[in-house]
Amino acid sequence: MARPPILLICPPGEGTAVRGDYSKAGPIKYSMVPGEDEDVTQAPAIDDQEAQSDLADLEARLDVFADYEAQLTDHYEEFFGSTSMVFRDDHSSHSDDLKVNVHIYPATEDRPFLTLATCGMGLQEMNVNDKDFELRDSATGKIVPATEVEGGNQHYSRAELLLYLPSDWDFGDPDGYTPIQLLLSYARFPHRESTWLGPGHTVGSGTGFEPFFEGSLLSAAYFLPALLEHEDFFHVDLSENAHLHVLWLQPITVAERHVKRLRGQHELNKKLIENDVIDLDIDRACTVMPESRAQRRIREKAQRRRRRAQRDTPWQQITCTECHETFMDALTEAQCNDDSDD
Repeated sequence: MARPPILLICPPGEGTAVRGDYSKAGPIKYSMVPGEDEDVTQAPAIDDQEAQSDLADLEARLDVFADYEAQLTDHYEEFFGSTSMVFRDDHSSHSDDLKVNVHIYPATEDRPFLTLATCGMGLQEMNVNDKDFELRDSATGKIVPATEVEGGNQHYSRAELLLYLPSDWDFGDPDGYTPIQLLLSYARFPHRESTWLGPGHTVGSGTGFEPFFEGSLLSAAYFLPALLEHEDFFHVDLSENAHLHVLWLQPITVAERHVKRLRGQHELNKKLIENDVIDLDIDRACTVMPESRAQRRIREKAQRRRRRAQRDTPWQQITCTECHETFMDALTEAQCNDDSDD
């Protein structure tokens, strides 16, 4: 299988060269980080023994990550198709050792939305605890406290995330790369906060519940099983003793988060299903309560602005920094190769 085209988003940070600022309008610049095909041992000779040890550790971690990404990519491709691009996060700009990439799979007739999925979050176990959380007991089929199920919350100690975008999503918009940043941020969240994420959990955008997008009501993340996918997709066996689940990240409003906390996730799921909330709609109204006049004016103003905006960078025009092909070029080439094999 040919290596997919590779992109990198480098989050701006103190002491880090900003190679792509996704928070501002304008073209995004990409560059590479060491990958499975790069030989990190060719770096200049280092006299310091501790530095050489760090280099050896980096090489070992990259090897482990490459094996993990290959295994998880096989799982994704089984359900999403074989053509993807990869947004490679510059993990060296973070204080942790966690390396996370985001794979993007194109919209198709059967899947009329873009699928974004993380790779790397599940390499480290989350700090699973026994808080009040319900699971379905496979033996009885009943919903019971997690502590009553064999293994309890340990079933959810590893996870990856996915998110759906509309097929006409504009990556040239000032908010175009925010969904990718959301995935990267929430993939790091449980490891940074020494906690865990599982089905039914919600996490706010911050103490002030600021909206993820300008003029949007969405300011919290809701994590569900990957309900749209085949039942075999949710659970991934990495090895005999290591398993992970793929969680669907669905941005929601503050009011929807309150409904989930007060009335349970089943009530919120019902409201989301009734309103066909699937792929990300940053201009959608709240599904559980009327919005104020001020909220509606802000939302509709932002919605009109986006409707007038020209589609600068649809997914078909995302360009690989290695081969300079567009996503559409890569997709066409893959289809041609498939036809030639028949």
